[in-house]
Amino acid sequence: MSVLAVIVLLGLAVVLSSASTYMLARHKFNKIESSVDTAVNQDDSNEEEDADEEILSEDVLQSDVADESPIWNILVVESNPGIRTVLAESLADEFAISAVSDCNLVFGTFEERFPDLVIVDIRTPMIDDGYVLCSRLKSNVETSHIPVIMLAALNDKNSILRGLESGADDYILRPLDIDVLRSRIRSIITDRQALRKAVNSGTGDNPEQYPNRLDRKFMDKVVEIAEREISNPDFVINLFCVEIGMSRTAFYNKLLFLTGQGPNEFIRTYRLNRAKQILERGEHTIGETADMVGFSDAKYFSVCFKKQFGVSPSKILPRTASSKKDN
Repeated sequence: MSVLAVIVLLGLAVVLSSASTYMLARHKFNKIESSVDTAVNQDDSNEEEDADEEILSEDVLQSDVADESPIWNILVVESNPGIRTVLAESLADEFAISAVSDCNLVFGTFEERFPDLVIVDIRTPMIDDGYVLCSRLKSNVETSHIPVIMLAALNDKNSILRGLESGADDYILRPLDIDVLRSRIRSIITDRQALRKAVNSGTGDNPEQYPNRLDRKFMDKVVEIAEREISNPDFVINLFCVEIGMSRTAFYNKLLFLTGQGPNEFIRTYRLNRAKQILERGEHTIGETADMVGFSDAKYFSVCFKKQFGVSPSKILPRTASSKKDN
């Protein structure tokens, strides 16, 4: 699915209006949430039924790559029901909305589904809640990839500095301008899509491009495992999760957010990019290359390769090696 972000709102002055759009947004969120959970559960069920199945099996050829234009699911954390309604109405035409009334309830929602964006209003008696929530998200490997935008009062320098120190990526001054808020969210989406493309343009081993230390460490580990197991056709997702030390749901969501690909797609793309490099050197046949990157079937390797690059492996081989290519 898509992408996680947190917008910490340090005070929000808006005009209350009807709750009809919020109810529509809530319906949209539930519908989208249900369909995504079903897809993830089906993927999990299929993998568990065939624990020994190759990670690159043909049934995942059209697998879990992220949509380039996903609908972002926003979780609003707001104690004032009126403000929750206005936020939902303002964003419902572009995003799917859910809501809780307390920062302490946020992590409980992650047990069912990771949101893509969390809006937090910390103008409450427990004013530390927003800062603490931001810090917790940024210091937890399962949620550290969440971008944070802070909405601060004009000339509220201390709040801005404190928010940035807690891990916020950006801030917006209030009174709130919804157009500015939308623009910042779209900017985050654009930046994340650009990062995904950059990371996936080669072998996927560019973790230094991620701004958060935990995200870089996570991707370092993912790439290390992918490289170490590159020739292993029996390397399945359960083993990947064990190596990473995360639950299936948390691993799936984080990898999908950072790379735009779920585990199956990421491993297959990584292996195919490495295969392309091997073939370009002209030192191995197509069959040998397929075996080196974990494909036990050279014909299936060719199908996947052509789907990934638009040309067959034989077109990649240098002219001097063409006589060695497999039939």
